[in-house]
Amino acid sequence: MRACRPSSLDELRSVLGSDGEALKLIAGGTDLVIEVRAHPEREYSLVDLTSIPELSLISVEARQLCVGATSTHRDMETSPSVIKHATAISMAASSVGSTQIRNRGTVGGNLAHGSAAADTIPAMACLEAEAVVESCTGNQTVHSIENFITGRNSTVLEKGQFISSIKIPIREGRLSWFAKVGSRRAVTISKINLAASFYPDIPNKPVKIYIGAIASSPTRASKAEEELSRLISGSGCKDSFLRALSDTVADTIPGRSSLPYKREAIKGLGDQLWDHVKEVLR
Repeated sequence: MRACRPSSLDELRSVLGSDGEALKLIAGGTDLVIEVRAHPEREYSLVDLTSIPELSLISVEARQLCVGATSTHRDMETSPSVIKHATAISMAASSVGSTQIRNRGTVGGNLAHGSAAADTIPAMACLEAEAVVESCTGNQTVHSIENFITGRNSTVLEKGQFISSIKIPIREGRLSWFAKVGSRRAVTISKINLAASFYPDIPNKPVKIYIGAIASSPTRASKAEEELSRLISGSGCKDSFLRALSDTVADTIPGRSSLPYKREAIKGLGDQLWDHVKEVLR
């Protein structure tokens, strides 16, 4: 196994642009270490990102919340800026694994791994977040979180590219929320999760709801959004809302053995969301 630790973005670009074996980027290592242990016969060439200061910054710039790719889940759980402007992400980060995992795992690593069960990704999607991807030549591309994952553990990232930051637009009056169902109360991977953003004081503003852990990328629940919008406007029916969420799950994973369980589980999360919005509206 080989490893290097660049201390600047320029040094990182130089490493990524070099010839040789395929490189593996590592920050927290909570996903990659599992892979390395499972395949000790493979030759790994690791690039440690933790000594590049720019990649761990969390800041507010020009009505955007900018989260560096090596920011940890603990950083997002406790950052006043994330709590204020992206509550769903803070809530999702606080539910990830154990304290040790939250102290090590990073937002960029979570996204780059492309796990369908990731908690922070639906939360980022409901907040219209975008991933800033840089190449070894210095070129930047921006991808919506909703479209970043292309399949099981597969993303838009290509050789020589890395995620530099996540950018979340700051919207006046927007609130957000997240919850999940796992196999136990703590240190659990999502069986299904739910993230939403809404404007309690602006009825005509769009509601966004995403369901996670039913497909390779977050699944938007458009019909449920319509019903939650009606609630904000002064009407709406909880039963119709829960049915819309359940139908979205059914349409996404027809025939899967977990379908009956997940159709009911999403109703439980939806019930929490509906009651939360009603409480906010009082």
